[in-house]
Amino acid sequence: MACKTDPVPGANCSLYTSLWDFQARTKTELTFQAGDLFEVIQKTGEWCWAKQVDAQGGRSEEGYVPYSYLAKKETVETEPWFFGQISRSEAVLRLMSEKNKSGAFLVRISEKIGADFVLSVRDGNLTRHYKILRDGEGRFYMNGTRTFPDLLTLVTCYKEKVLTHGLKLLAPCYKEDIYLSYTQSFPYKWTAPEALSCGCYSIKSDVWSFGILLYEIMTRGQNPYPGMSNLEVSTKVQNGFQMHCPPRCPPVMYSLMCQCWNLDPNQRPDFQNIRELLQKFTSYENFEAFS
Repeated sequence: MACKTDPVPGANCSLYTSLWDFQARTKTELTFQAGDLFEVIQKTGEWCWAKQVDAQGGRSEEGYVPYSYLAKKETVETEPWFFGQISRSEAVLRLMSEKNKSGAFLVRISEKIGADFVLSVRDGNLTRHYKILRDGEGRFYMNGTRTFPDLLTLVTCYKEKVLTHGLKLLAPCYKEDIYLSYTQSFPYKWTAPEALSCGCYSIKSDVWSFGILLYEIMTRGQNPYPGMSNLEVSTKVQNGFQMHCPPRCPPVMYSLMCQCWNLDPNQRPDFQNIRELLQKFTSYENFEAFS
């Protein structure tokens, strides 16, 4: 496929597939849905300048898209069960979500030397992890003598076979829209614990940050976690610490903050719930007592 624009030096015209939906926030960004195709023109940090490609191969809009939302077309990264470089604890957190049942699974890059990938499978209230290894010829295997040319073939095979403990691969783990960031520069005091630990952002991590915003509003712009360093905040937050109720803050508002700061992302309210609660709050609470 020939490029209709001059690519940057060293770039090629490989097609990329978007993994998640994205809503543009500025005029230079592109809005797109999971499965849309792009031609990457230039990568700059965590963003890239890309051209959207329609089903017939024609090019349309150009703009910035988050590079972590893209994967090369027809690579394992586009498979719904492939979660890339997430930790064992993050895999457990995702699989134990109420949206997954026993038999939900994902494949992730191994954190430890000795295995290339790990197959993580939900087994009731447990999560079981199976190492995926490579032999001298680069073929994949888990146990026994059977090998596979790629991960897709391995997963397809084990959907038909029974694993240990009587497990079968039934459905890919629910993949919530996330943004993975590997930058070292982010605001610790506004960041959810799961984002601090593995750089994994979601709608529910935005809810956490919204709770911090409420604290700033109720304290008339004071910094959150006053007197604490970033390291102290990171450590205490991941151990369940929550800030105290600000002076003259209505109890219902502080209750909402605490819900936003739940350590379990699945237990935090969504923005629809927050909107409904705030509407009730502004309708019935006496703001003169707070002003």
